Amino acid sequence: MKMPFLRRRARESAKGLSAGDARMLKEAEGAIQQSFSFSLHLSPQSVGGYIRSHQR
Repeated sequence: MKMPFLRRRARESAKGLSAGDARMLKEAEGAIQQSFSFSLHLSPQSVGGYIRSHQR
């Protein structure tokens, strides 16, 4: 699962994400993916698709 608003903001910035921010973003994405996959009984790889298919 990606966090497009953070990536969009980084692209708009001339510097982009720092290495530390990029690492924290990746760790946060992984934690969110694991939580959702456990709660929804899905594989971690299918969480993003599941969320996108259930958006209104």
